[in-house]
Amino acid sequence: MNYDPNTGQPIYNNQQPTQVQQSSTNGFAIAGLIVSIFVSAIIGLILSIIGLSKSKTTNSGKGLAIAGIIISILKLIFMVLAFLLLGGLFSLLFDSITHQEEYCSKAYECGTPNSSGYADCKYKSEKGWDITISCPSKYIKKTTEPTTEPTTKNVNNTGKAKVYELEDVGMDYYADVLYLENNKLYGHITEHFPRKIATDSTVNGEKVNLLVTNVESVFTPEYGQAGAQDVIFVDLAGKTYKLHNTEGTTGSALGFKEITTAKNIKDVYSLVAGDAVEYVIINDKNQIVFGSGNYYKDYIYFDKKNNRGENLLGTDVYKLELANTEKVNEEFIKAIFDVYVNGKKQDNQVSVETNDGAELFEIPYCEVGSEVIVGKVC
Repeated sequence: MNYDPNTGQPIYNNQQPTQVQQSSTNGFAIAGLIVSIFVSAIIGLILSIIGLSKSKTTNSGKGLAIAGIIISILKLIFMVLAFLLLGGLFSLLFDSITHQEEYCSKAYECGTPNSSGYADCKYKSEKGWDITISCPSKYIKKTTEPTTEPTTKNVNNTGKAKVYELEDVGMDYYADVLYLENNKLYGHITEHFPRKIATDSTVNGEKVNLLVTNVESVFTPEYGQAGAQDVIFVDLAGKTYKLHNTEGTTGSALGFKEITTAKNIKDVYSLVAGDAVEYVIINDKNQIVFGSGNYYKDYIYFDKKNNRGENLLGTDVYKLELANTEKVNEEFIKAIFDVYVNGKKQDNQVSVETNDGAELFEIPYCEVGSEVIVGKVC
């Protein structure tokens, strides 16, 4: 190796010494990560982007900068989603406040008013959601007044409450007298109820028990050969239920089960059907939507007394038109019907033999896959 005689420094023969690049602290990357986590996603994103750019010259902080960018973007996405959700809730709340009178007038299942006279009520939104809204007592009274007069048997309206007395025909009723007052259904509990129960209310001076709340109307139609009576009630939401009021019914004593096919009920009444009495449930379109015979078999009906033969099965309308009757013997006749499905007459007629004095004709049907075959027993 040669040395410069003037300086004494080594001479590298035209070769430059190797330069080692030194790393320096990338303050923007560090700041961007910290700010994105603890302070502001937007500022953190800006600092992290600068830090990522600076990492090329400082040879450090690239990973921190990328982490800061990812965290900032995720926080921004979350903020946007939260803003949209809160905006929707605020809009719903504002809409409920500004339309309180309209919604409270449609409310059902109202609770007990508080000391300020407000109660939590539910109403159905246009999309079918159950929305809870606080309603003043004046609207609660408006929504809890029955809009229809039920057609029932043995109704006494002389007191404050509507009274429904079930006839004593040897049935082991759990409640033999029912009272409807302020949309609450009460019952006088009999000794047939499976356990001892203390009365909890007084209606028309009688000691009774509260059975169901939010009841709009009650029907007590007759059925069977002995003249027993069912208890059918409609709640404020328009749903129809049968009360479990005898030992022979399935379900807990004085519980109830929804009759899902019965919507928008107009009337419930009994008719002579063969050697017994059955009842039918009628909707606001004068269609039969359920009959007591449906507890045991699948039937559609023709009400000869009222010339009513439209039956609603799901979304389809099955109509029976009486085409002819033939005498079978002194007691029985054969009734022959034309069948229409959604207004279209079917090729085949159906028939049923029953007592000559029958008012209600029961025609069996069977569902085979998606097809309903009228006149066939499953």
